[in-house]
Amino acid sequence: MPERERPTGETVPEDDQYGGYANYPTWAVHLWLANTEDTYYEAKDLLKAAGGPHKGAKNLQAWIEGMGPLEESSMYADILAWALQAVDWDEVARALGPQEWEALQPPTAPSP
Repeated sequence: MPERERPTGETVPEDDQYGGYANYPTWAVHLWLANTEDTYYEAKDLLKAAGGPHKGAKNLQAWIEGMGPLEESSMYADILAWALQAVDWDEVARALGPQEWEALQPPTAPSP
């Protein structure tokens, strides 16, 4: 993705387009979890109990997806499901989890 231009005319480097997050859905999930006291502490507790960022990411994803209206078939459900699949859950888990998780790299896919 190329740099984008702000209304002021200045350009925003690619890595700063979503506050340093991988994409808009990842940024939005983190924003909503971090900016609401109840969800912030629920997410922190869920991640702490997971014991690690990858398991925490899977638990966080299941928790968030369980909140949504994805059971009904609709255009909105399809778009929401797509956006949730685009979230980098490991990135959100490392950002909200214990401080030592921030430096950990996400798991890599095994080589073929």
